[in-house]
Amino acid sequence: MENFQDLVDNFFDIWVELFGAKGVTNYIHLFGSSHLQYFFEHFGCLYLYNQQGWEALMGKVQAFLHLNTQRGGNNSSAGNTKSFIYPVMLFILCDLLWKTGDAE
Repeated sequence: MENFQDLVDNFFDIWVELFGAKGVTNYIHLFGSSHLQYFFEHFGCLYLYNQQGWEALMGKVQAFLHLNTQRGGNNSSAGNTKSFIYPVMLFILCDLLWKTGDAE
């Protein structure tokens, strides 16, 4: 793991030389701060903690919005009481409760 972190540190140094501070995104920060080595040592395989499930949920939310809203946001302007946030959050909550087994 230390050899891997050394390789990652070298990558990070080259990346910062090429792109500067503006090139340090959240994921690049993980590389350069030795967080990867820490998490590998404490949690093992990090595949369980990836963001693919969250990204898939956002795809469902996008489809939900497109299928359940009218073009132009009919009746959702200022002063109207129709909200798209509440049904979207309810959809996300139901999905998460179902996946965790707490929906029952």
